[in-house]
Amino acid sequence: MVMTGAMVTAALPQAIVSVFGGVWVDRWNRKLLVMLPDAVIAAVTICLSASMAVGWGDTGLILVVLVIRSAGGGIQTPAVQSFIPQIAPEAWLLRVNAINGTLQTAISIASPAIAAASSI
Repeated sequence: MVMTGAMVTAALPQAIVSVFGGVWVDRWNRKLLVMLPDAVIAAVTICLSASMAVGWGDTGLILVVLVIRSAGGGIQTPAVQSFIPQIAPEAWLLRVNAINGTLQTAISIASPAIAAASSI
């Protein structure tokens, strides 16, 4: 049940928020939409680690942090993707998008394996 809750709280908010994130990227400051969610995600993660260090961490708190991190990712991901056409030369755009997609996929696959290996 906990793993199901963790998967839902890690995926559902991002799926919902990313629908609006693309519109926000077109209307608002893209730099702000990259930096602000990242800062919030970092602050929430630091608060979670500090609360766990003093013994206050529980499953509910972890799920709340997962929701916040997921919602932040739903804003940040479209904002980062919208920067690529602005910073890459048009002749290299296809290659840069392909490399970015490959790196994102590799990171999402490798991260759990690295985390599992580092906890041994």
